[in-house]
Amino acid sequence: MKLYKISDKDKASVVRPLDSDLLESEVENLLEKDPVLLLGEEILYIGRQVKTDVGKKLDLIALDKYARLIVIELKRGYAPREIIAQVLDYTSWINKLSEREIEKIAKEYFEKQNLPFKSLHEAFEKTFGKALHKSVGEDISIILFAKDFSQEVIRPAEYLNENGVPISCIKFEIFSSTENEKYFLTEVIIGDELVNEETNKEEITAENKTFCKKLIDKLTKRLEEIYGDWTLSLGVERLFPFKTYQDRQGAWTSSYVDWLYKDEAKFCLEVAIYPGDEDEKQGFCLYLHARKQSTGLVNFFDSGASVLEVLEDFEDESKSNKPQYAKYIEMDNFTYENIEKIAIAEIEKIKPLIETLLN
Repeated sequence: MKLYKISDKDKASVVRPLDSDLLESEVENLLEKDPVLLLGEEILYIGRQVKTDVGKKLDLIALDKYARLIVIELKRGYAPREIIAQVLDYTSWINKLSEREIEKIAKEYFEKQNLPFKSLHEAFEKTFGKALHKSVGEDISIILFAKDFSQEVIRPAEYLNENGVPISCIKFEIFSSTENEKYFLTEVIIGDELVNEETNKEEITAENKTFCKKLIDKLTKRLEEIYGDWTLSLGVERLFPFKTYQDRQGAWTSSYVDWLYKDEAKFCLEVAIYPGDEDEKQGFCLYLHARKQSTGLVNFFDSGASVLEVLEDFEDESKSNKPQYAKYIEMDNFTYENIEKIAIAEIEKIKPLIETLLN
């Protein structure tokens, strides 16, 4: 890839990468000075070179506008394979910190950087223009930031994302022009490219998030009671009992179970609820999908009229040889009894299809 500088007066000229790599501390300085470089929008740094309980140093910690903690690990060159274990260790340490301990880290950082913030809440409000209502540390994202990534890093990062650990790999390049101007280029390789986009016009409230989680936790236990033996009897390995998942905004809360398909692809049955917003009513979703590409699963879902008939009310969201089918049902009465009733009714309809697929 080449980067050109275009001028009205002169011919286009190539802007070349820096002759030598910056030190990691220099990359940290760049990101600290211009927070928008990392995700394309403002974030609030609350720690740099933070020492963990075992004496390791975490490069950067930040908050985004949703009050999600972001653990950032930088590499000035190629990201080594051990970076995954390293950042998971940091994240597990942060996850055990109390909000008071996170506040202390932030206050020490503000003082060291001579920033005019007396507290984390004040810093959040002045940075994002709104009060900090949720508990800090409730949601944690991971960002690996490096010049490039090998498959030894990309594969486990993909796996972690597929299993509910939000991790992004972002590569960067710094260019220099003949006038000694600097250009900073970033590209998301793995992860949630919408992490810096406002997916809802209004943030999901803490009350709604907790309410949805309680509903699904109860439903998860009930589905395992009813369908646990059935999920184990299908001729392929069930990876775990029904589990609860909730996305970082709390806008999507689900109960799901995974099987290991014949070609090692994970196949998932997911029952979800979403609270809705001013443009979308609250509702229920039944979701059948593969967690990675699978020719076998594609062939099955393309196999004939009987499959299409069962999936007649489903939206086909398949892409890149990853079958994905979703059925959405809007709901007026958002109670546990209604959620359970709809979930069982919809699973009963789809059971014969899953049995044919997995047996």
